[in-house]
Parts: sequence; C-alpha cells; structure tokens
Amino acid sequence: MTPSAAQPGVRDMAMLLSAQAVSYAYTPGVAALAGADIQIAPGCMTGIVGPNGSGKSTLLRLLCGLLAPDSGTITLDGKALARIAPRSRAQILGYLPQAVQPAFSLTAFETVCLGRYPYTGALGSLRETDLDIARRCMADTQTSDLRDRDFSTLSGGERQRVLIAGSLAQEPNLLLLDEPTAALDLHHAREVFALMRRLADEGLGIAVVTHDLNLAAQYCDALTLIGGDHRVHAAGSPAEVMTESTLGAAYASTIRVGKHPFAGTPFAAADGASR
Repeated sequence: MTPSAAQPGVRDMAMLLSAQAVSYAYTPGVAALAGADIQIAPGCMTGIVGPNGSGKSTLLRLLCGLLAPDSGTITLDGKALARIAPRSRAQILGYLPQAVQPAFSLTAFETVCLGRYPYTGALGSLRETDLDIARRCMADTQTSDLRDRDFSTLSGGERQRVLIAGSLAQEPNLLLLDEPTAALDLHHAREVFALMRRLADEGLGIAVVTHDLNLAAQYCDALTLIGGDHRVHAAGSPAEVMTESTLGAAYASTIRVGKHPFAGTPFAAADGASR
C-alpha cells in the first residue's frame, strides 16, 4: 500500500520536527530534561532510549506540545510549535501516550474513529470520508477483524495496533509513541515495531520511546540516548550510539554490547557480574 492510499494528501508535505537545547522542570530547580536536541524527520524511525526517569517521556510531551519548554526551541517545519493552533497541530502530529483506556465502552472501530476528531465540525459528527479513512487505517494495521470487538476485551498487542490505527486516522505527518510495547510479550512487541518500521518506510516520521534497546537497534534508523543526568549522551545510528562506554555512562552501570545472532544489529545486556 502506498502512503497516499491510506492517508491521502497528507504525507505529500514533508515536515521536520526539531528541538534545540530544550530543558524542562516539573519542580523549579529540579531538571527533568536538560539541553536536549533531537530531530524527527519524515521516513525516519527514531528511538528515544535511556534509563527510567531520564526524561524520555517528558521529551515526547514537549515535542507534541503538551508541555512548553522552560528554555530552548521546538519548531515544526521551521515554525515555532507553540504558534501552531492545537487543532492544526493534531492534524500533523499523532501522539500515543503510555496508557490509553477509554472512559466508556467503545468498539475497536469507534476507538479508531476518535482519531478523526481534529477534522470534524463543531458538532463532532463523522462524515463518510472520515469512516472510510478509519476503515483504511484498520486495514493498514491489520485490525479490521477486530472492528466490532469491545476495546476493553482486546489483548495487549491488539490494543496497541488499534491505538496506532487511531493515531494514523489523524492523518499525521509525524507519529510520536511513548513505550508502545511496555506491556507486550516478545512476539507482540516485535510485531508493533515491525508495523512502525513499515509505516516509516511509507514516509511517516516516527519517534518511539522504548526501554528495549535491542528492538530499537533492529528497527530504528537513529537513536537518541538520554542519561540519568537528563541530558542527551549520544545521537546517531544504533551502531554509533550502542557502545559499551556510551551506554555505561548513560545507565551508570556496566553494559556489554555484542551482535544480535540473527539481525546482526548491536545487542546490549547488563553485566550482572558488575553488581
């Protein structure tokens, strides 16, 4: 499927999301993120990795406009993100937080249709074109067979694919996902990463926060590594970022790096003997 088939007229315009020297503190004087730089480009899948509490999710919230930086700049296609109206921003940036649970009972199809609300009128009514886009996004994520299932009854992997379909229904240029595989087993986690890889290959710009360094190395074009000091320690290809010295400094522990036995990509593991 070509990108225009699922998302007509949207990915034709390349959009670059860029953060420069961005800092943020939830509590004054206590940095959650310090001086971070990152770029999310069309057709590129970028993994944001690092230890717990380093500021990965904070960076994603800043990138989608849910938070405003204390210092630094965030631009979308060269324009200050804060100057873009929320509704317009929602048509360009898709954001999937860590945990999504509808407040009331919805089918999988109704959940996907929520992604069309940046385009609906004042009454929020869905047009036939909106329903067509939702159906195409479910087909693209291989969730059409789940259409009439109650969202709450879906498995973890099924939920994530339905939620990604809902994000795609926004027709975004860029998709930001916060730990989309956190509660999934190995098979379903790989399935979600493979889906994200395919979407990036079709032209979507993707940023994904993940704790799984090895899946990130297999599927991402680039990694941004944030350390326990809330600063970016390295950014580049998985091979450039995943070195023992760089990971060791970011995680403040001994980490061994070898080669994945099947994919040939960097493979990291904590050295249990070092504790």
